[in-house]
Formats: sequence, structure tokens, C-alpha cells
Amino acid sequence: MDSERRMDPALYKAATQGKVSSLRQLVDPEDPSVLSATTPQRNTALHLAALHGHAEFAGEVLDMNEELLVTRNDDGDTPLHLAAKAGKLEVAKLLVNRALAWPQDKKSPLIMTNKAGDTALHEAVQYSRGAVAVVLLDADPNRGHDLNERMESPLDMAAREGLVQVVQKIVDSPWVGPEFLPSVSLSGTALHQAVLGTHHRKHWQNFQMQSTATYLIFLSSPVLPYSRARINNCSQKWQGSWRSCWRRGLI
Repeated sequence: MDSERRMDPALYKAATQGKVSSLRQLVDPEDPSVLSATTPQRNTALHLAALHGHAEFAGEVLDMNEELLVTRNDDGDTPLHLAAKAGKLEVAKLLVNRALAWPQDKKSPLIMTNKAGDTALHEAVQYSRGAVAVVLLDADPNRGHDLNERMESPLDMAAREGLVQVVQKIVDSPWVGPEFLPSVSLSGTALHQAVLGTHHRKHWQNFQMQSTATYLIFLSSPVLPYSRARINNCSQKWQGSWRSCWRRGLI
């Protein structure tokens, strides 16, 4: 790919505005090489569409040149990184589905890291994009424990940000034990991060942070295997969360 080719302003406008009709006018399906052009930050048209949340445009681009799915910009970000960071759910779903169909002998966009060592899941969690994080975890649950250059996992970040649903999804599958993979650079486990996070949020957010800490404490209980089974039974019976079951004294 000729990454030094500069993007035509018309293509830039089409990508940022999601104009599929303009894309079809600008790109020859028989020779889609124009899509290899980049901005000064080395963003392709697919990067821009992902960043701005234009799922239909992104799909059209990938139909013309699927290799753009794994193209990196100057920060090492793939289009999936940018969609995750910006919280663009529909684009993220599209890119995840394409990633799941990616050839197994090639590195999947789901595990690709940028220059900070972050996967798309790291980006979604640290920017509090919970819905995108859940989509990424559904696609590959193992990514919740990957460490970046700062030795932080998405689990650590989710605990610190008070993303209870994301924390619950990571620790539920796969199960890695109560140690929660300690983070060296931040001096602590995911439980530490959940507690520390309460010191960096406004008061109205504290309940969510405390819920995360409570959930992590509960998971470290020595009777966890028995309790986890009762959580599942209670949740199905009462159609509620683990917290409502706990308050009812049912687990």
C-alpha cells in the first residue's frame, strides 16, 4: 500500500460526511487504489468513516478494499481503534463482524495494538464506551486481560471507570481467579482501581464505582463457586441483576 499518497479533498469530505454516492463517483471498483490515500496523520477513508460513525460508508469501502481493515495511522490505530475510542457503535459492530471473518492466518484487528499497546477494547474502556466494549468482548472474551505498555488491562480500566457491566462480563468469561491480574505500573489489582476511581469522579458517579468494587469483592469470596451458581439461578428467576439478588438475601 502506498501510504504516502495524499488523500483527495473530495474523498476526505465524502468520508467525514458519510456520502456513499460521492464515494462511488470517486472510486473505480476495478481500481480502488485511491482508497490507499491518507491524510497527513495517515488516516485512510475507512479511518475517517469509523471516527465519524458512518457505517454504510465504511461497509462500501471495505467491499472495495478489505485490507484497509488492518491499516494503521500515525498512532498505530486501526479503524476499529478509532470507532471504539469515539464510541461509534454501529461502525464498531460492522468492523467486528469483518474482523471475525478475517483469515485465521492473518493478525485479527481484534488483537492488534497501537503504539501505546492498546487494543480496541482498551480504547473503548478508557473512554467509557461501555456498549462498544461489550460488543468487543462478545467477539473475543479473552481480550479483557490483555496488558498494554503501561501494564493495564481492560479489566483494570473498567474497574477504575466504574463500568460495572464490562467488569462483570470480563470476569465471568473466562474465569481467572480473584487476583484479577495485578497491574505493575498502577500498583494494584482491578479492585484497587475500582476503589481508586471513587477519588477521581463527581459524587453522583460514586454509586457506580462502589458497585464495581462491591462486585469484585464478592467475586473473591471463598464460597464463589457456590455463590456464582446461585447468582445465575436468582437472576433467571427474578430477572434482576446480581445486586438485586444480593439485597433480597438470595445469594
